[in-house]
Amino acid sequence: MKYVFTGLVVMLFLFSGRAQDMGFDIRGVANKTIAKAQLESAEELSDINSDYPSSWIAKEDYVSTEIRMTNDEEQITVVGDSDQLNNAQKEALKKADLGTFIDFEIKYKKENSITKKEDVAIMRFTYSIVPTKEAEFHSGYDKMKAYIKKHAIDKIVNAGYDPFEMARIRFVVNEEGKAKGAYLLESSNVEKIDELLLETIARMPRWIPAEDTDKNKVKQEFEFVVGSMIGC
Repeated sequence: MKYVFTGLVVMLFLFSGRAQDMGFDIRGVANKTIAKAQLESAEELSDINSDYPSSWIAKEDYVSTEIRMTNDEEQITVVGDSDQLNNAQKEALKKADLGTFIDFEIKYKKENSITKKEDVAIMRFTYSIVPTKEAEFHSGYDKMKAYIKKHAIDKIVNAGYDPFEMARIRFVVNEEGKAKGAYLLESSNVEKIDELLLETIARMPRWIPAEDTDKNKVKQEFEFVVGSMIGC
């Protein structure tokens, strides 16, 4: 099956007054996308990321290669020890749903240029498998803005938490257009804010679900970012 990938869809809202530096961003795709067929046939990291620096990381320098994703609302982590994908990683990638974010974290040993001691460096990149037609908030742009402002931003500001650490939440819009399986990717470091943001996503009105090339309704994963937008 052939999938046609659309460009980055981002809705970014900033609010004035006490929350002038705070806003939120709901992202329908990661910076990089990949075809399902390419993902299923991958044997090594460079088959997924063509810019992956295989030539300058020696096999013995790898500490770990971790792949994380959410499938059927279950968070999955599979770990390898080189740029060659192991069987568990291959099987996990084959099962990845359309619309899923796939996070890669590679740890490797590298000499510190100042201390000349061996450090562990970390490389991260994210891909997503994007449906032909991406999910859309049912009531449109303005309703999305109003909902987030009323149920999250205003409550956070009124409680005196402005500004606070940037928080990131992943959630899935399922085949029925419901927001499900929300979980924290990065905490705001304020428990009440984290709880409020998760609740805001869980109670979100229905979306128009994503579709594949055959117009079948499919899941799509989204990322909700909220906090100080200074420097973003």
